[in-house]
Amino acid sequence: MRAKRFYVLAAAILCALTLTACGSYAPVLRANWGVRIPWAAWCREIYEADSGPSPQGDGLRYHVYSYCYEDEMTENLVVWREPEGQTINGTDCVDVADSYLERLVVPPSKRPDYENCLLWYATGEEDPRDELLLFLDTVQNRLYVLECFL
Repeated sequence: MRAKRFYVLAAAILCALTLTACGSYAPVLRANWGVRIPWAAWCREIYEADSGPSPQGDGLRYHVYSYCYEDEMTENLVVWREPEGQTINGTDCVDVADSYLERLVVPPSKRPDYENCLLWYATGEEDPRDELLLFLDTVQNRLYVLECFL
């Protein structure tokens, strides 16, 4: 009986640590895009903004995470590349991100410093107009998550 209590308590602590480490939006990010934020990176959500509720679920969502362990983010999240690149519409990824952040009225202090960032870009499987932009700032240990659902 004592061992059972120990395992239940250990499982509860592990769940609490995982939620704290990954932030509350991490499960949604995994469900929408298949991107799993590594719990071992000890991420903490420090900022969020969105365009508000929509009956169709469309709009913009923006999350900023602080993390402790860079190796977990650079090696276990996605295959990163330099931020120069184009979206499915042929527009520069940085320009698209800036236009989305302007629409969300995100202050400059909460935006990526693109010179220090790596990029990952994806489009939706069900609707290729949906976009996900991830920027990883390895200088400030920040992960910037920007989603656009049309």
